[in-house]
Amino acid sequence: MKKFRMSLVVLITQSLILFPFLTAHAAGQQGASFADLAAPAIDHPPISGSIAPGGKLKITAKVSDNVGVKSVLLYYRAKGGEKFTSIKMVAEIGSKTYAANVPVVTAPGVEYYIQAADAAGNTFLHGHSFSPLTVSVSPYGNIKGADGIAGLSEREEKSKISKWVWIGVGALAVGAIAGGSGSGGGGGGSSADARSFDNGAIVITAPTP
Repeated sequence: MKKFRMSLVVLITQSLILFPFLTAHAAGQQGASFADLAAPAIDHPPISGSIAPGGKLKITAKVSDNVGVKSVLLYYRAKGGEKFTSIKMVAEIGSKTYAANVPVVTAPGVEYYIQAADAAGNTFLHGHSFSPLTVSVSPYGNIKGADGIAGLSEREEKSKISKWVWIGVGALAVGAIAGGSGSGGGGGGSSADARSFDNGAIVITAPTP
């Protein structure tokens, strides 16, 4: 009877010592069977059109993961360049959309790719360093779509300014001719005609002296 009690005490002691290790091992095995092996998914529609030098280029992408997205990075460089520069893409509030602005836009274009990672270390690339996505840069940029926002080129800005200067000059000329015509009394042959068009041009015709 005494031997039986001693054996029982030893068995209970061993169980108490080994139980935590056995429990931890079982939990580890269970956790391994549910390991996160799925990489994030990236949805990024292609950007069509071109952008003007110095314009604003905003890259957006929808990123999702079965557990959770840890980080999204945008890698970009000038077309034909050697090294890519990485910047963090920030999630928009209440959305799976991540966005980043390319700070420097120069001709002939911009090359880029997107990398997303989750907490388990799974990564996914949309585009690659050896085969990047491309946005063309042209003096007459006309990006189409929500991803690219093109700024006016310097030539277009100057053209708009010149247009309004000439409209102002034309308006002054019309006023001057109208005033001269009114003060001329009954001079029937010295009338002037001014016509304007939808493109902002003003054409003034008057008889030669």
